Amino acid sequence: MSGTTTFGLTELSAHCAQLDDAGLAALLRVRPDLLNPAPADMTSLAARAQSEMSLRHLVQHLDAGTLHLLQALNRGEPYSAQAAPEAAAALERAGVLLEVAGEPALPANLPHVLENVPAGPPAPPRPGAKPVMSALVENASLAAISELLSEVEDLLTTLEESPAATLRTGGVGMRELKRITSARSGASSPKDPEVGETGWLVELSAAAGLIEPDADSGHWAPTRLAAQWHRAGRHHRLQLLVSGWLLAPRSPLLLRGPHPSARLAPVLTPERQRGDAPALRDRLLRTAEALTGPKPAELYTLDWPDDAEPGPETFSGPLLEQLAWDRPLLTARTRHVLLPMVREAERLGLLAMGALSAAGRAVVEDADLLAAGEPPSSLSSHLEAALPPLVETVHLQSDLTAVATGTLSPGTAQALGQLAAKETRGDVPTYRFSAETLRGALECGWSPEGIREFLTQHSLSEMPSPLSTLIDDAVRTTPSVRMGSAGAWIVEPDPQLRAALLAQPELSSLGLEHLSGEVLVCEASAEQLRSALRRAGVRTSHPDGAPAPAAQTTASAPPASTGAAANSAVRMTAADSPGSSPAAAAAWQLTASPWQQSPVRTVTPQMLARNPEVIDRALTALRSGGTGTKVSELGNDSALAGADVVGTLREAIRRRRTVRITRAGSGGTEHTAVGVPTAMNAGRLRLRHEDREEESLLLIHRITAVTEKESSSA
Repeated sequence: MSGTTTFGLTELSAHCAQLDDAGLAALLRVRPDLLNPAPADMTSLAARAQSEMSLRHLVQHLDAGTLHLLQALNRGEPYSAQAAPEAAAALERAGVLLEVAGEPALPANLPHVLENVPAGPPAPPRPGAKPVMSALVENASLAAISELLSEVEDLLTTLEESPAATLRTGGVGMRELKRITSARSGASSPKDPEVGETGWLVELSAAAGLIEPDADSGHWAPTRLAAQWHRAGRHHRLQLLVSGWLLAPRSPLLLRGPHPSARLAPVLTPERQRGDAPALRDRLLRTAEALTGPKPAELYTLDWPDDAEPGPETFSGPLLEQLAWDRPLLTARTRHVLLPMVREAERLGLLAMGALSAAGRAVVEDADLLAAGEPPSSLSSHLEAALPPLVETVHLQSDLTAVATGTLSPGTAQALGQLAAKETRGDVPTYRFSAETLRGALECGWSPEGIREFLTQHSLSEMPSPLSTLIDDAVRTTPSVRMGSAGAWIVEPDPQLRAALLAQPELSSLGLEHLSGEVLVCEASAEQLRSALRRAGVRTSHPDGAPAPAAQTTASAPPASTGAAANSAVRMTAADSPGSSPAAAAAWQLTASPWQQSPVRTVTPQMLARNPEVIDRALTALRSGGTGTKVSELGNDSALAGADVVGTLREAIRRRRTVRITRAGSGGTEHTAVGVPTAMNAGRLRLRHEDREEESLLLIHRITAVTEKESSSA
């Protein structure tokens, strides 16, 4: 056939009405933008399907073969369905290729949409990829995970001591990043790669909700979630970081490329917002998963130049070829973003040695579980079994250093950090002893005997004589008056149970240590200690046997003995430790990015299209011909309501209108504020209150609803 006609609303409405349920479901899956909001009837479905916006969305997501056929039809070239059966069937399912009076017909708006659209690759990529040893991939993945967890922990510790100041224009500037880098590394003049690394960690921590700006000062500091993150298992800690990365509407998070001439930039700025970033990350991992067989295969190579900007040849291989074939227009537009996203996935252990790791495959499985409304558990379960056990031992060397034999337990790492300065970072750090570090330990409550006992218990060899001499010198030059701090204590006469409590990771992360006799102390508050005991499976009670109260007053000093224990002393009895479960894993999976304006999960059109229940309800609404399925029935009301928050605030700022704002507090309670929004920047809203002549800063991601205040009737 030659020549191509066009069709309009009448023809497309009739076509949709003639489709059976399978055909309508296929149309909605191919064009998920039609699901949000749900179409009310066939006419509204057809009107939106032939709109220029919807057609542009479709063209962006066509594979190269289908795009070639569509462009040929648009040029009026002869058409034969047998020449490209799969591409023709795809266009028919999408409702853009109909037969009108025996001729192939395209939407009337299509010629305008296809103007200046380049063609994709001429041929699909060749199947097959070079196999990679599974052990190498998994070792590289687990090593990257352990190193990242250690780096984030170090950053949070630094920000606890000195939060990051923000610029007046929003974000954290280069001077502040260099200060944080110096505090982390000890270098007075950190190099640009180190500063860029700090920026990446700051962005990732903010994406995971581990840091946020203080409402009063605006400084970025660790959140309450960060305190829980420190005490959580490594599998849950990485799960939180991965979920934050997947959901963050910011890209790229990596602020510096691998080349020396890369430009550093401030972090946490509004300019890094990118709405399609979550979809791009999802597509990157799903494409890698589709190319991976039973065993890992080399999907890509990164050939970084040493002294030049990365060129087109930097990122190559089957992964990029498949991305370019599946979505030629989208890949061409986002290729510069895909490159740093691959690097980010490597840092998270999802890609390693050019292949998809088991952790990366588990992330894709968890995404499918979330889309189906089920709790994610694949990544958490994999990491819990795959990560090597924590160690308690170090190599003490005659050069006054201690080298860890693996990833140290939180308690051992904390104690060693009090005695020595961390000299190297990563999951297997090196600590250096000095007279200054040992004097600091003595002033904080360590005794010479306690230092020697700890090092003897945790060293694989005898204590070197230079270190023993250094301890003696530190004792001679340190005042004999010792002091310390204790926020809560435990009195337990059973030495075996005391030892078991000290060995609990949940408790050692709070700094729990043996003071004397039957007394254990920690720097955390009594409430924090009680929460940690519950998570560790330990019951608490008063000395008289009554259950401990819900709130415990923080003690200012520990009792001298068991007989002098006051009512705030807590007795412990062992209980069964709860195991891991999908519910526990789900607790460490973010439901929304902190960068979003509403603390609910954003439901993308692609997620809706993967949910069979959503498709079934949309079909019911279309067949009924009524007012259509309500958004709330599709489970997307929170996402759409959240999408209106920023728009409503911007309109209120522009028109100086009074609004009523509902926001969620840190404890989950809701608060209402009424006033006129005056500015919005860096994730914060400035509100001039109606009932008092003052302004305050509100965190936008805690705002759950915004409505204009109705004017009072005369």
